[in-house]
Amino acid sequence: MFGFDKKYPLLSKKNILGAANMGIYSPILVFLMYRTVLSDGEFSNDESMTFDELSEKHGDLFGFGSANFKFEFMRINEIYNNYISLSEDARMIDEAIEFVQEEFVQDQKDATIEILETLAISDSILDHKELSILYSVALACSNGKNEIAETFHKFHEQIVKTKGVEHPMAKSLMLLINLIENDTKNIKYSILQSSEANQDGGVPPMLLSDNEFVEWLIIITLYNAIKNKEAFMLQARIHWSIFQKGLIKFFGFNSRDDINEQIDEALLNTKQWVDAAREDIGNVSMKDDTVFEVFLFADAFQPDFNKENVWKISCKKVTSGIEVHAFDISKDDTTYWIPENAMEIAKKFELESDLFKSSQLMDIGKRKKMLEAVRIQLNQ
Repeated sequence: MFGFDKKYPLLSKKNILGAANMGIYSPILVFLMYRTVLSDGEFSNDESMTFDELSEKHGDLFGFGSANFKFEFMRINEIYNNYISLSEDARMIDEAIEFVQEEFVQDQKDATIEILETLAISDSILDHKELSILYSVALACSNGKNEIAETFHKFHEQIVKTKGVEHPMAKSLMLLINLIENDTKNIKYSILQSSEANQDGGVPPMLLSDNEFVEWLIIITLYNAIKNKEAFMLQARIHWSIFQKGLIKFFGFNSRDDINEQIDEALLNTKQWVDAAREDIGNVSMKDDTVFEVFLFADAFQPDFNKENVWKISCKKVTSGIEVHAFDISKDDTTYWIPENAMEIAKKFELESDLFKSSQLMDIGKRKKMLEAVRIQLNQ
C-alpha cells in the first residue's frame, strides 16, 4: 500500500503495517507507544491507564477508534513474542521514526510527541531508551535546534510542576536540554558513549550486521577511491584507541590490471578483521560497546584532517552488529549524523542515500549491484 513495503521493508516484513485497513498511520503510532512503555520490560498499571486515556484522546486523528489501540498493542506484542532480534528491533524503530517524519501531517507529528512524552513519564521513570526515542522523534518532527529545545523545555516544565525540580526525570531532561542548547552534536556523542544506548529497543543511528558492514565499508571505500583514482595509495584505517590502529585495506591504483583482485582481497581482509573483532581474538581487545573510527584517506601513511578529502566514520561494535553513527570530513565543520543527515551526506559525496539507511541495505542483491557498479567505474 502506497509503496510502504519498499520504503519501510522491515516494518512491512514483520507485519507491523498489517493493520493498515484500520488506519494507515495508527500501527506506526502504536508501535512507538509499545516500544516506549516496554522500555523497562514491564507494562505497569499506570502505563496501561495512560495508554487508554491517550487512545481515547487521539484515536480519531490516526485513523481508527480508541478501542483498537489496545487490540493493535496486543497484535504487536504477539509479533515480538514470536522473536524479534536486537538488530531487527533497532531497524524497525528507525523505520518507524522515518515513517513519522515522511508520512505524518503536522497535527499527527505534534500528537506523537505529546503521546510519547506522556507515556514516558507515566511510571515516574524516564530511562535512557525513552529519552532516546523521544529525542529521535522530536528531531524528526521539528525544524531546527530551537524548536527541539522548546519541545523539551515545555516537557521539563510539565514535570517540574507535578514532581518538582529535583525529581530524577526533571534532572534527566535538564541535562538533555543543556546538551541541545550547547551543541546538538554532544547529544549523539553522549548516546554513543553510553552502554545503555544498545539495550533492547535502543535507537542506534544505523545498524548493520557484520557481513553488511564489510560490504558497506568496501563500497564506501571504493567510492572514495573513484575520487582519488590517481592516488598512489588509498587506505582505510580503523582506530579504536589512541595507540591502537588496524590497517584494513590498502589500494595502489597506479595500475588498473589488479583492481578486481585487490577488491576481492579487501573483502576477505575486512571480513577476517570483523570476524576477529566479533570474537575479540585480535592482537588487541575490541569488546562489545567499543567505539571506533574508520579513516579514509589517500597518499599518506596517517590521516591528517588538515588536508583535503579525509573522511572519518564514527562507529560502534555492539552485540548485534556494527553501528554507523556519523561522518566527518576534513575542512568541513559539519558532522553528518546517520541516518538523520542521509540526504545531506549522500549529496556531499554524490552517493546514493540508500547507503546511509540500514533498512535499505538488508537486500544482499542490492549491495552486490552497488559493489559491481563501483568495480565497473574503477575499471573505466
